[in-house]
Amino acid sequence: MARSPNRRRSRARRPNAAKRGYGYRWQKYARHYLAEHPFCRHCEQSGRDTAAECVDHITPVFGPKDPLFWPTTNHQPLCWKCHGRKTVTENNGQTWTKTEA
Repeated sequence: MARSPNRRRSRARRPNAAKRGYGYRWQKYARHYLAEHPFCRHCEQSGRDTAAECVDHITPVFGPKDPLFWPTTNHQPLCWKCHGRKTVTENNGQTWTKTEA
């Protein structure tokens, strides 16, 4: 399936993962967090046991300087399917809606 031109333009403007705060420190943290929280929270709420694949920010953040980026109370384990569904719902389909301050 071909990606829409709007999505391609959005990704071209999007900073890389490290600049968005998801570099080595985040990757190390995420591995530890997922080891402690191995199941997708949204799937569990629906009665399914699905392996968590990513750490999601419950309240969206806009870079590592955002005060909600690191607090564990703003993190939840999700599978990629649930994470994608949540992101599209939050951002009206946009992958990056605000530039880092």
